[in-house]
Amino acid sequence: MVLSTAKMQKVRLLFYYQDRDNVIKFLHEKGVIDVRQSSVALERDLPPDRLAVLSDLLAKVNGAIALLPARKGKRAIKKTRRLPVDRLIKRVGSLRYIDAIFEADERLRDLDEERKALDHVISIATMFENTGIDFSHLKSNTLSFSAFTAGRREADAISRSLEGRENIEVIKREVGKNLFLFFIAHKKSEDIDEVLAGHSINELDLAAKGLSGTPHDAISEAKRKMKMDEGMSAELRKKLASIAEGKRDEILGFKEMLEIEVERASLSSEFKKTDKTFVMEGWVPAKDYENFSIEITKFTSGRCYLEKIQDDELAPTLYTRPKFFRSFDYLMDFFSTPRSDEIDPTWIFIISFPIFYGLMVSDVGYGIVSFLLATWFTTFTDPEGLVYNTSKVWQIAAFSAIFFGIISNQYFGLQLGGIFKSMQLFDWMRDINTVLVVTLLFGVAQVVLGLVLGFVNKLKRRETRLAFGRLFSIGVVFAGAVAVSGFLFNSFDPTTTLYSGIAALAMLVIAAVLSGIEATELTNLITHPLSYTRIMGFGLASIIIAFLIDSAFTPTLAYGILPFIGLLLAFIALHLFNMLLAIFEGIVQGARLNFVEFFSKFYEGGGVKFKPFAFKKKYIE
Repeated sequence: MVLSTAKMQKVRLLFYYQDRDNVIKFLHEKGVIDVRQSSVALERDLPPDRLAVLSDLLAKVNGAIALLPARKGKRAIKKTRRLPVDRLIKRVGSLRYIDAIFEADERLRDLDEERKALDHVISIATMFENTGIDFSHLKSNTLSFSAFTAGRREADAISRSLEGRENIEVIKREVGKNLFLFFIAHKKSEDIDEVLAGHSINELDLAAKGLSGTPHDAISEAKRKMKMDEGMSAELRKKLASIAEGKRDEILGFKEMLEIEVERASLSSEFKKTDKTFVMEGWVPAKDYENFSIEITKFTSGRCYLEKIQDDELAPTLYTRPKFFRSFDYLMDFFSTPRSDEIDPTWIFIISFPIFYGLMVSDVGYGIVSFLLATWFTTFTDPEGLVYNTSKVWQIAAFSAIFFGIISNQYFGLQLGGIFKSMQLFDWMRDINTVLVVTLLFGVAQVVLGLVLGFVNKLKRRETRLAFGRLFSIGVVFAGAVAVSGFLFNSFDPTTTLYSGIAALAMLVIAAVLSGIEATELTNLITHPLSYTRIMGFGLASIIIAFLIDSAFTPTLAYGILPFIGLLLAFIALHLFNMLLAIFEGIVQGARLNFVEFFSKFYEGGGVKFKPFAFKKKYIE
């Protein structure tokens, strides 16, 4: 069915100990079963000992990859030949360039710490320039030396505290805006901490490594070492770049191999076992069951027993749509994955969202720019990320904006004549009532469809009382729509309007009684269809703003070149702002009308996505 996910079948496999590795390999390469731990009351199997070794090697390889500089540009992938697991462990464990990556990174971190220490030495020594102090002489059996910086207000207070103190020599100098340096020499018996207590100061480390000789000597030596360190850092980065250039694809190939072997070794923990056999369970697409049964029986020469089983576990969700619509599936998963036992509304979302977006943008120029912007976003974003998939949906919706722009004759807010006028089916400025009625019909139709789907879902789960509550809710929407239209727009005579209102209230009471705890949703039966008028509101707002921009800022040379340039810049900027506003509202409101007004009538979500035991090869043959 179009409005359902793929039908799934739960299966149980039994196979002998000696076939374990081969069966796991077959399942992994076939990629058709979503493995579950068996519910039978047997002892669980333990993963093989090599899992710990494989996991450690994988962590090591991932760490090395993270330390390599990013790849520049796109290049053809050099694939690595697949290795058996024992040879893989031995090969990765002996890769010297992996160790070289970690050694280079550790040395780079050491050099970075040393650079920070040298910067610290330079900052301290700079404060003491032209003071005549030699840091090498700051060692004495009878004297102690300290230095610190303080703000102007604190410096004045400290100076007053030190005045008249015997056995204390102080050098005070301004070293920055409202910042003062204090250098104090005092007898060891003198309690200098008592003087400084309660003051906000930044103490300087006069014993810092490298702080020796005169300030000039210390600065010169620190800069010399920094230059040497910069050379060493450059050599180490060059070495990492060389490894990345020559070995990146090979490392990524080993990573893929290790990931495959880790997944295979980890699968054993899902098995139950007897004295001679293993038992495992999982879900396969129902359409693949027969072929899967034939292939695994043939692969194990009949030593594997496969059977269908039935239980109350919720089957995983598998979409059956063409790959072209994968981004809509991504957005559905981002919102909430459909349950396998409920109606999948994604096809309705695929149809309705572009229509809503197209009506709210409704301009050929804005639609073309929408498509170009969406395409640009897809060129540099992650194909597995939200921005990329939203942009792919946006691309499709942009064609709808172009279509509605053509039939409403809107080209950056301008209405064109000739052939363009002949294709115009409605005028936003003159047919407001028509657009209002159309959007209300959209609202009634989609809300009623949601209630019908809710009725079907409740019947499938044998919730008969709630199902019939949905039927009366449908009556509330129809009767309420007639009553509201008659009362607000005089669409019906007073008698029809009155009786429709009475019927809507009566069916609302019945629906509330049948719906029980879900009765709180009934308050939305009238307001949700009315929410669809926002399509008209945002669409008309965009058209009016574009019209005003064209009326006031269309550039002309009649007033000279400078006014022309000013008007042109204002024209482009204002249209850009209006377009971005229309695009934003089209995306947000188009999604809202589906996810809130429509889905709330039937959609539960919270499904578990089908994740077959499978792998993808990119860097290995």
